[in-house]
Amino acid sequence: MAKFLRVLVVLILILSIAALTLGIMLFAKREILKGRTHKLEEGLITLARTLEAEPPKAPEPPATYPARDVSGVAAEIIENPTTSPFWNSYKQELESQEQPTVNIGTDAKRRELMSYYKINPVTSKPDLHPVTSLKISDGPGTTQGVIDDVIERANAQLNLLTETRQQLLTIRTELVETIRELNQQKQTLRERLVHIVQLNNEIAQLNRTIEGLRRELQQANDQIAELKLNITDLEGQKQALQEENEGLKQKTAELLNIVADLRDQLKNRPDVGSGTGVNIGSSVTTDRLRGKIPAGIKGRVVSVDQKNLFVVMAVEPAFVTDLFGALTDGSLPMVELLIQRKNPDGGKDNFIAKVRISQVDRDKNLAIGDILPDWQQGPINEGDVVLWQ
Repeated sequence: MAKFLRVLVVLILILSIAALTLGIMLFAKREILKGRTHKLEEGLITLARTLEAEPPKAPEPPATYPARDVSGVAAEIIENPTTSPFWNSYKQELESQEQPTVNIGTDAKRRELMSYYKINPVTSKPDLHPVTSLKISDGPGTTQGVIDDVIERANAQLNLLTETRQQLLTIRTELVETIRELNQQKQTLRERLVHIVQLNNEIAQLNRTIEGLRRELQQANDQIAELKLNITDLEGQKQALQEENEGLKQKTAELLNIVADLRDQLKNRPDVGSGTGVNIGSSVTTDRLRGKIPAGIKGRVVSVDQKNLFVVMAVEPAFVTDLFGALTDGSLPMVELLIQRKNPDGGKDNFIAKVRISQVDRDKNLAIGDILPDWQQGPINEGDVVLWQ
């Protein structure tokens, strides 16, 4: 019995050593399998991120593109040319950018990827197949289920890539046909353009000949019209001179009547306070009135007698009031006014002459001024500005 026990102990010892050796070897294999599985999981997660989560969808509403005109080119206008049906089969969804990718890196997907068997969330134990009573190792919630989803999306991605390549081939065919047609049309257009340039040169030469004949005809017509205008101008000048002569006579008579009327008023009403006109003779001069009467435009010239060197001016009522407000002895101040003409270019007004007031009609706001020859720079015209400084 003692011998049997010794043999049994030795045998158990040998078996224990063998079991320990096998355990050490299995542990090393376990680490290799665990590392390999982890690498496969991470690689599958990374690979899934390169796959689109769902196929691209066609835009709504679909984009419209111009159809290629395939009708022949002739010397006629085609309202509704025949167009290529290329865009009818074109799939716009293949142009979709930035599609969402498959993401199995979430916690839930990682648990499914690490679960070889489908785990019941209530019991936390593997689910059993209802028919075979075996543990379920495929379908949703298992490693195989996640792999199947990735494979499905990879196949869809491959199909999409194949379809895109086919569409690229179709686009290339359409592009080649378009380029050939365009090259042919350009060659035809070049030939026609050369012919058009030749015709244009001939037309230009004919137009120059026609234009020369028209100029000769126009010159003849202009000479005839010029002779007619000369006759008309001479008749018009004759009529204008007659009318101007009559107008000057009438205007001279009116001015003489105005001057006579003013002189009569001055003789009959010498009193400044109650009369309508006054004569010069006051000791009040222009220098003494400066500052008392505001400077500026005080009226305009209504008539000029260059022969007798006097002008008739329409003055502002306020100026007449200010002027007579400075009287000291009942006589008109010896006031000198400037005659200026507006610059048509908008610049500074031109000085024409200086006049000294000799008579004033306060009721009609008229004044007669003697022209000072030493100050006259040019002829005074009706409408010139009367300025007080």
